[in-house]
Amino acid sequence: MNFATLENTVFVSTCDYPDPDGMSNNLRRTADRFGVPLAWASYGDKFRSFVETKIEKVRRFLENKRTDGIRYAFVMDCRDVVFVDHAEIILAEFNLTYTDGVLFNADLAATLWPYGGDEFSARVVSIHGADGVANSGVYCGAVDDILAMLDRILDLKRQFTEGPLTDSVAKIMASDPAWISRPGDTFEYDQFFVQALQIDANSGIRADRSKRLLAVFKDVYPVLSPRESPPRDDPRSVGTAKMLHSPWMSANARAWNDWTEREVLR
Repeated sequence: MNFATLENTVFVSTCDYPDPDGMSNNLRRTADRFGVPLAWASYGDKFRSFVETKIEKVRRFLENKRTDGIRYAFVMDCRDVVFVDHAEIILAEFNLTYTDGVLFNADLAATLWPYGGDEFSARVVSIHGADGVANSGVYCGAVDDILAMLDRILDLKRQFTEGPLTDSVAKIMASDPAWISRPGDTFEYDQFFVQALQIDANSGIRADRSKRLLAVFKDVYPVLSPRESPPRDDPRSVGTAKMLHSPWMSANARAWNDWTEREVLR
């Protein structure tokens, strides 16, 4: 059996580093605190779109790392993600939790973001459950499986924007006819494509329902000490997760910084 180690695993942020507004500050501070060797998917580039930054650049980065012998990867946003345990403990939990495919943190909103496609999101929930919807802010897995997923996302984007559609993609499109009349900028968001892939129950995309490795929080900043695991069905629970993501709370930069200082860097 293969295991993730510090030698064969990379922790990479999708941030274009260095970030002029310091958006990666809390991610970097917590990486330093817990000895996580943090890498960046690109350096010195300007942000143009989510698909370019979080899919295309990450794909190129991981292709190069695979050539260097890297077998596993943790991929994360920068502004709204923090490490809350040591690198060795994160990897130990990964080796206990991960089986195959790509493991994401679970999305508490259980809706299609950013486009409000009600029929589409209901279909994803019907397959994976309300606590099984993947959020693209943090994910991990074997590099081969991640690259296969990123390739499928780029193929989906090409079909949606250029055509022609394969039968399987046509079925995804048909799940919500409103896409045809007003897709807007939906096709520039990585989260859209992750959930589009989830309509295929065999996509290999999974959510960490256990909250032992990855967790999202919303509405209330969690208390991290003591680190008992509250009931899994409590939406405020972050369990004993080792990496936390809060795409909703990070908009309040001061509160996010204060919480990180008080709870994570104590």
